[in-house]
Parts: sequence; C-alpha cells; structure tokens
Amino acid sequence: MEPPEECLCSGPDCVAPDSRGYSPKYAIVHNGTIYFELSSGAIFAVRSAAEPRAEVQKQARPSACSGGDTIVYTVRILGNGLPLTLTDPLPDGLSDPSLVASLGTADYDPGSRVVTWSGTPRLGEWVTIEYTVAVQETGETLVLRNTAVLTDGDGVVSTDTATVIVNGTSVYIPVVMRFH
Repeated sequence: MEPPEECLCSGPDCVAPDSRGYSPKYAIVHNGTIYFELSSGAIFAVRSAAEPRAEVQKQARPSACSGGDTIVYTVRILGNGLPLTLTDPLPDGLSDPSLVASLGTADYDPGSRVVTWSGTPRLGEWVTIEYTVAVQETGETLVLRNTAVLTDGDGVVSTDTATVIVNGTSVYIPVVMRFH
C-alpha cells in the first residue's frame, strides 16, 4: 500500500498524519521525525503526536523574601532535537544575574535586562539554566513576575512564569480545634 499523495515528501519539511498500513522498505528517525522509504522509492515523514515537545519550566527560590536577599531562578528546558532559543526579561528591582547553563550559550543584556539562551539539546534531554540575582532595598511590597519564553525550530512556543513577593506581610491565623 502506498501512502496518500499528501504524505509524499519532496523535501525535509514534509509531515504525514501517520504510517499505519504502509510497508516501508526502511525507516530513519531524525530530530523526532520518522522518515519512511517505500519499495517504490517514495519517501514520507511521520511526526509522532506523543513525541516530547520542547518545554520550559521555571521556578524562583525563595518565593518570598526581603530587600537585599538573593533569589535563585532555575529554568529547565526539555529538548526536542531542534535548535531552541529562550528569552527571559528580568523585572526592575533585581541586580544583574550571574548565569550558569548546563548546555548551550546563556547571556544577559543589561541594556534590555533580558536573559537569553540558545542551544540544541537532544530529544528528551533536559538543560538547566540557573541564575542568581539580588533584590534591591526598597522597603515597599513588590510582586516580581517574569516569564521565560522558549521557542523551538518549528516555531512552537512554551512559557512559564515565576513570581516572588518582596517585603510581603505575614498573616498568622489561629487554629481552633474542637474535640467531640
């Protein structure tokens, strides 16, 4: 059985809905895409819906602090075998960061206050970017939110936001227990 006409490839960017029922001569997996060659010489590609997509996860420690304290941001990236880029604008009220990345290239532009990273982690490989900042002394209560935006080579975007409260007010609620 031959694949439908819309599944036939003439270049590296073709994608077919699925491969069930086709009898490939052989298959090659490259960057999460399976390329099949049939006995007729036709080549088509299938991208698995279950394949991991590039993903970003971000957290800040601690999530509540005072002016002058240090915050450690950890950004984790799940690779999909394609080139990835990350942008992470820092809110006002934080010092310039010191950056460490387990793979790829991390940088900071003090003029735009944006952390950037680029790299090509393998399919399913995690990359960790960690940076430390100091909170400026203001005396005011601040809510610092910043969002990391990851874009893969296919244009798919993943985002995650970390929030830190600076100089927040603690509220203590009494616990009343009743025994029967």
